[in-house]
Amino acid sequence: MQSLGMDYLNSRLMFGMVPGLESTRKLCNALGNPERSFKTIHIVGTNGKGSTSYYLAGILQAHGFKTGLFTSPHLVSLRERIRVNDIPISDADLDRLLLQVKAAAEQLQVEPTFFEVLTLVSFLYYAEQGVDVVSMEAGMGGRLDSTAVACGNIVVLTSIGLEHTEVLGPTESAILKEKMAVVEADHRRNKTFVVGGLSEELLAEARAYASELGAEC
Repeated sequence: MQSLGMDYLNSRLMFGMVPGLESTRKLCNALGNPERSFKTIHIVGTNGKGSTSYYLAGILQAHGFKTGLFTSPHLVSLRERIRVNDIPISDADLDRLLLQVKAAAEQLQVEPTFFEVLTLVSFLYYAEQGVDVVSMEAGMGGRLDSTAVACGNIVVLTSIGLEHTEVLGPTESAILKEKMAVVEADHRRNKTFVVGGLSEELLAEARAYASELGAEC
């Protein structure tokens, strides 16, 4: 029999993808801002995000950091999306934290999406587990992706291609800026971009845009 937490999560599928940070920020505040309790490295891009996130988490763990990993989608079990030191979240913890997000959402009278709920569950879990750093794969885009509220100082940009153009923009240049703008969720300086898989033209644009954002590239 499916758990109450999973019933709630599946009920979120009807909302599809809704770009924006308002609901996530409200719920983070209501839940005690768990995303502020650990460091975050964001991984954005068109292709290569999942593998890069996984490799990065392995490197961090090998260097002695207690490491969270957030990826999507999953292959076999939804628990794969939320890991600590490469161990997926347990069914019991997943259900408990889903219900915690559900209670907060009902109290605030907001309707988070499937991805927003999982992002919030991951924040709560990583905070509970006392992780040092999270390798966090963005969902769609960057600027309006719910993972952006974690406000990491390092952003890895894997590649750029035409995708979700109705939301991210009609050109590779527009998509590049939308993904790099994941740092705009937090206006602190001292940000660093690590980029790869870009044409010379896009690389020049990435460097110029990073400079506008007060970041190194």
